[in-house]
Amino acid sequence: MDISVTKHDAVAVITWNEGENRINFDSLARINEIFDELEKEEGPLAIVLTGTGKFFCNGLDLARFGNNPTELSATVQELQRTIGRILVSLRTQLQLLMVTPMQVVHLSLVPLISA
Repeated sequence: MDISVTKHDAVAVITWNEGENRINFDSLARINEIFDELEKEEGPLAIVLTGTGKFFCNGLDLARFGNNPTELSATVQELQRTIGRILVSLRTQLQLLMVTPMQVVHLSLVPLISA
């Protein structure tokens, strides 16, 4: 699985470099493994999730599931868990922003899933 993370000061860039970057159980496991590592970081940290090539993500890996149909259910459950994890983290950060006196220069919420 070619999903890597590089850190630039307080910014972690997760790069998905699998060609069409299709969602399957292994790709989600790797992304969650990186999230686990980043949660251990001290201090503020921005996370950028990006993909190389033509697609950020080309959706579910249907060809792979055709060869292994039992993996589909596990992958969908892991996808739901991953999206939930991102949303809970985002909610927590937004709550902190609301109670912390500071000026927000820019807050950008980009879609996590595209149709």
